[in-house]
Amino acid sequence: MTPRRDFYALRARDVPSVLLAIVVVVHLPGLANRVFNNDEAYVATVADVLSHGGKLYLNAVDRKPPGLFYIYHWLFDLTGSRGLWIPRIAAMVAHGATASLVWVFARRRLGDRAGLVGGVLASLASATVTPGDAQSAEFEVFMMPLVLAAMVLADRKRPLGSGLAIGAATMMKQTAAITLVPLAYVVWRDPAA
Repeated sequence: MTPRRDFYALRARDVPSVLLAIVVVVHLPGLANRVFNNDEAYVATVADVLSHGGKLYLNAVDRKPPGLFYIYHWLFDLTGSRGLWIPRIAAMVAHGATASLVWVFARRRLGDRAGLVGGVLASLASATVTPGDAQSAEFEVFMMPLVLAAMVLADRKRPLGSGLAIGAATMMKQTAAITLVPLAYVVWRDPAA
């Protein structure tokens, strides 16, 4: 192998760490409370209601599925803090997982170079929208690693695991259910999967 080829063929165990490091660097500004997002503030408020014994969809109402509300609630209870930097750190991990799954998917289909480029671009792209959206821990951030996991599992002919991942993603945001379309295609194309 040439040295250039070795760069793109990093050891598999190292790539997720590199991608997470990129995510952390581009999301560090979000740890300051200068960034405000209405959705994030409302999710934190609902999580606070849950922490004080309230019931979701009874004492705090939203049209979104319950997944993110409970993630915030558990993070707040685990750390004993209501600071938004806590879910934002969890969001960095979710962005890192998304980038890693992009790398896994692209590497399997297109090779090492495409996989690494895809993972790096996914890491960078996680912070390229408006600061209020890019730096916050929103529904889509926690939905995407599950959607990517569903795609990776479907690509590996594991429709049950893929369906479970889509179900979990749909608990974060309803739009994740659209991922059932490519899964149905994979199963239809190869019924033995």
